[in-house]
Amino acid sequence: MAKKKPRNVHDRAFKALFHPPEAALSLLRSALPATLVDAIDPGSIKPGPTDFSNDLLEEDHRDLLFEATIRGQHVLFYVIEHQRTVQWFMALRLLRYVIGVWDWWLSKHPETKTLPAVIPFVLHQGDKAWNAPRSLAALMDLPPDVLAAVGHYVPALDMALQDLGPASPAELAAFPGPPIVRVTLTFMRAVVDPRGDPLAALEFLQDTLKELLAQPGGRSRLSVVLRYTVLARPELDVQTVVDEFERVAGSEAGEVVMSTAQELIKEGHEQGQRELVELLLTEKFRELSQEVHERLDKATADQLQLWSKRVLKAERIEDVFAS
Repeated sequence: MAKKKPRNVHDRAFKALFHPPEAALSLLRSALPATLVDAIDPGSIKPGPTDFSNDLLEEDHRDLLFEATIRGQHVLFYVIEHQRTVQWFMALRLLRYVIGVWDWWLSKHPETKTLPAVIPFVLHQGDKAWNAPRSLAALMDLPPDVLAAVGHYVPALDMALQDLGPASPAELAAFPGPPIVRVTLTFMRAVVDPRGDPLAALEFLQDTLKELLAQPGGRSRLSVVLRYTVLARPELDVQTVVDEFERVAGSEAGEVVMSTAQELIKEGHEQGQRELVELLLTEKFRELSQEVHERLDKATADQLQLWSKRVLKAERIEDVFAS
């Protein structure tokens, strides 16, 4: 079996930072009618499943799915899809996601006579404005009068869109939401602009960063944003990042940057060891099973060092991993 490739750094950061319901709610409020968000029972919104199997037995990953109730009974799902590039047929893809949620719901509730409402939402991170169709109707090649006549007979999916492309750093820093959302959106937009310096956005986040660091868990959340920024823009000089964060938001922000940088350096060293062991195993034993790939992914630095020594004399792959 081929080794499963990890999702890109943009998707991983998005999923980690917007998984908390309060962060997702601030996104939903930005592009949906207030009635669709305010009607949610307080405390009822929670993350839902994100992996469904399709007919080809392949995993279908949508970014985030949230489940909520209205007046204690009606279930509502919000699909939040993260896009770094404009996808012309995004509305069609979202329809597949909606149908996937319905199929999953019916499998879990075989006696039901109703379907939950599923609302698709797209967060576009690209450095240009979204210019693709935002509905299925807009994709149909029909004269307007004919389209109006057939409108009742075809799916009419309209997607909600939060487009970061046209937004300025000042606008994103003032986004109505928790501090981590304002920081995340500002840097998500900044890192995809090849002409700009992501650190320039710091000037608009001084108070927000201080507010975030004063919150419980603020340091760890900021660390995720920093990891994302450095991984997405590897040309950034770590010391420059430390100095800028410390200048704008104080010594505590600088400490978080330095701690995050040290973690990344350590992880980079371990990843190098992991790739070396994988190369040696492949050279000696050819194809590696999924189980072996998973063991390598979870291995500590000490285990990787031990296995790299064993593989040279091992006659069977089992000898490498023996207790």
